[in-house]
Amino acid sequence: MRRSITSTIYLCALMVCMHAGLCFAGGDLGRADRLYKDEKYEEALKEYDKAISSGKDQPGIEYNRGAVLYKEGKYGEAEKAFLGSMSAGDEKIEDKAIYNIGNSRYRQAEKAEKSSPAKAIAGYKESLEYFKRAVELAPEDMDAKFNFEYTRKKIETLESQQQDQQQQKDQEKQQDQQDQQQKKNQEKQNDQQDQQQQKNQEKQKDQQDQQQQKDQEEQQDQQDQQQQKDQEDQRQSGGQQQNKNEENRDEEEGPQPGAGSGNDNGQDQQEQSSEGFGSEGRMTRDEAEMLLRSQEEEESRMRAEEKKARRSGSPPVVRDW
Repeated sequence: MRRSITSTIYLCALMVCMHAGLCFAGGDLGRADRLYKDEKYEEALKEYDKAISSGKDQPGIEYNRGAVLYKEGKYGEAEKAFLGSMSAGDEKIEDKAIYNIGNSRYRQAEKAEKSSPAKAIAGYKESLEYFKRAVELAPEDMDAKFNFEYTRKKIETLESQQQDQQQQKDQEKQQDQQDQQQKKNQEKQNDQQDQQQQKNQEKQKDQQDQQQQKDQEEQQDQQDQQQQKDQEDQRQSGGQQQNKNEENRDEEEGPQPGAGSGNDNGQDQQEQSSEGFGSEGRMTRDEAEMLLRSQEEEESRMRAEEKKARRSGSPPVVRDW
């Protein structure tokens, strides 16, 4: 008998079938088969383990252990049991064991799908290879063909999702790089603008300071020139007024004895002063200032002598120019 029990498992509204255990006629193994059919998997596993420990070495016992472990959700242990059942080389068990190894790999990959999609895809591909071998060993096995196609589509779907996720991840990475580059360029541009603005402000301030300093220097020069001119005008006006006052006083006092001596002195002074004239008979500014100072000093000296003469009763010395 090729198969005595067929078990059907539903997944995502699609069927993934597993070949059930082999039936034994009686004894402890028969009891274990009945417990398996009654879905008392834990008790059935104990009976199969007891049979193996008692020395019964039949490939079907290890195969049935794998079926029970699969039902309990222990897919890794079930896979090992199915592989162990193939060690004897029994062709009646081989195609069923390969088929159920494919199912065990499928369930293990399914558990890893959420945490590690890449690992799940690798597990599904291993499962697909076992289903492919099962179809080659039993071309009439429709369950093996169905699981092969179902697993192949599952792999295609996951790989497509993974590609989409990778593409989205690459796009996000590219967008992040573009955003960072754009931000960097904007910051660089802002820095350049700030530097240029600061440079322009400093240049403008320097120009303003230079212009202000130039204006102050020009203003100071103008003030100095005006002040110098005013002082010269004031000296000239003062000298002229003093001369006029002296002349008026001389006229009021009349000629005094000894005036000839004064005239001689005045004439000598005029002659000496005339010697400072230029070659053409005109004085330079420095010569005029020097003459004016000399006259002022002479006038001061003459006034002092007059005061002294008045106090002593001597006739005053009067200028005649």
